[in-house]
Amino acid sequence: MTIKLFDEDAYLTDFSAVIISVEKEKDVTEIVLDKTAFFPEQGGQTPDRGYLNESPVSDVQIKDEIIYHYVKNEYAESFKVGDTVKGHIDFQHRFSNMQLHSGEHIFSGLVFREYGFNNVGFHLSDNTATMDYDGVLTDEDVLKLETMANEVIVSNKCIFTSYPDEETLKALNYRSKKELSGPIRIVEIEDTDVCACCAPHVKLTGEIGMLKIINRENHRGGVRITYLCGFRALSFYRDALDTLKYLQNTLSAKPGREKEAIKKLSDDNKELAYRNVGLIQSKLSGDITLLEKPIWIGEKEYAEHLRFIINCMHERFSDTVFAFAGNDEDGYRYLIESDSKDLTEISKLLRERFNAKGGGRKDSIQGSAPLKADDISLLFNL
Repeated sequence: MTIKLFDEDAYLTDFSAVIISVEKEKDVTEIVLDKTAFFPEQGGQTPDRGYLNESPVSDVQIKDEIIYHYVKNEYAESFKVGDTVKGHIDFQHRFSNMQLHSGEHIFSGLVFREYGFNNVGFHLSDNTATMDYDGVLTDEDVLKLETMANEVIVSNKCIFTSYPDEETLKALNYRSKKELSGPIRIVEIEDTDVCACCAPHVKLTGEIGMLKIINRENHRGGVRITYLCGFRALSFYRDALDTLKYLQNTLSAKPGREKEAIKKLSDDNKELAYRNVGLIQSKLSGDITLLEKPIWIGEKEYAEHLRFIINCMHERFSDTVFAFAGNDEDGYRYLIESDSKDLTEISKLLRERFNAKGGGRKDSIQGSAPLKADDISLLFNL
């Protein structure tokens, strides 16, 4: 069993320990110490970063209460059983995780208190932080809980960790996502939450800084909340502010008028697109009046207009009409219709000989295929 120094002091960054075992694997060396301040991957949280001596630790895992540190083989030659090593924790990374995990306890405690929903999933990585609950929360619910969580944060409440004895634990009403055995570590946030947890936490809620909900989505009959806290939230909003300033400059929008400017741009684009469709279809209509045979072949940019083209061709030709949009390199989209001919054989030929994707009825077929211009001539002559 590895002594967990992070249990005793979540703010510890430097420590010394004795090497218990060294096992070389394919690409990494697995090192076990008699004690460590490195928090391993567990409880939905990714592991600490840092160094053993001068070697970067690439991963930290736990199994049967033994913590395994992984160092790439190129850095591991100097590690010997019985030697004393110095460990260093990347505290910026550790503290960011502490802010997020303590924030999760506050939010989950409030969800349980206000709605009776349980936290059934938690994921904290370097890229995302999510909380899953077994009941549905509306956007309004989430905003209410977000405000309440930040009120707890600014109240600067104490966060305690302990290993209660068996009798105390039996009398304690605490949250837990699974059945636990052995010594159980309890994290208590004053007047807010009591929960079983193995991870490092801040001492006071004020250290969390803030909690901001980024997204809410339905998930497995409940809800998944994406959120940020502290410095991660600060970084996110710096990026968001940069984006907002870019939009203001690009749209010549005054602060607070960005939505109006975006709507105007969208409306203008729709109007231009509508006018453009009119011009395109006017040109196509004129081109079709010049056709001598009921077959139209055009560039792939006209693929979305195949229905309009076919309708125009029906006005000019009384039997089977063919329309293809594309090129020999990329293939063609097609629409073929007939007033009197069964198109089943042509559809079968397109699928079997030309690997076409599509379908239709006896009188109308459509799809796409890696056709060449010569193949289209063959189809027309069937």
